[in-house]
Amino acid sequence: MQLTLIHNEPSCRKCRKTKSILDEVAAECPGCTVRSLSADHAQEAGLSVVLTPTVMLDDQVLCAGIVPSKAGILHLVRNS
Repeated sequence: MQLTLIHNEPSCRKCRKTKSILDEVAAECPGCTVRSLSADHAQEAGLSVVLTPTVMLDDQVLCAGIVPSKAGILHLVRNS
């Protein structure tokens, strides 16, 4: 299971906070990894990004433009 963070470059405060939350979630969920992509690299990879931070679980967008709650991301990861 892979969490992907698409962020501004350089990372803004919301993007840095989201990365921290995703790292905490990955530490609590065996087999979960975090990948971090700048918005430019995400577009090169064929991902359409409108807002940052964007959080994806595998290929599904979970949220965009907000800092998600750790509890919310944990819930989605554990129930997927």
